Amino acid sequence: MFNSTVKIRLESIMKNPAAFIITFSFFLFIVSFLFDYFTELIEFKYGTKIIYTSRITNKEFSYKLVLSCFLAPIIETYFFQKAPYDILKKKNAKKWMIILISSSLFGLVHFSSFAYMLYGFFAGIVLITAYIYWEGLKLNKFIIVFIIHLIHNSLVLFSDLLNIK
Repeated sequence: MFNSTVKIRLESIMKNPAAFIITFSFFLFIVSFLFDYFTELIEFKYGTKIIYTSRITNKEFSYKLVLSCFLAPIIETYFFQKAPYDILKKKNAKKWMIILISSSLFGLVHFSSFAYMLYGFFAGIVLITAYIYWEGLKLNKFIIVFIIHLIHNSLVLFSDLLNIK
């Protein structure tokens, strides 16, 4: 009884765009929260900075908004979820291999520090998993993952603006 109820709920999430986006945005939020928690813990315990400011930190808000909330999600969704998925799917790669390669590439592009690359890897796992498992018909995989990425980057941008951790 319990398993069938869970299965029905999961199937409804996998086909409902809003529920799917909210669910995967939540997973991405958890990755961000854990990243912030552990980096602050390490920095406090060892007295060393492991996260470096990015090149866009001192830019105007409008520049950050366009770059991090529109351009980055579009470009990164294409190059780090869609393209690897399409290429590897044609080569009959297993899902775990697609997830590993895509998230590794996503992590590598976030190269401001090793810790941030690690964060990018885990965030990449969430994004490529969303790309692989989206089953709905109303929006395609690219749009769904773009929206998840946009929501996440927007929350990060606005939390930085308000200095919320």
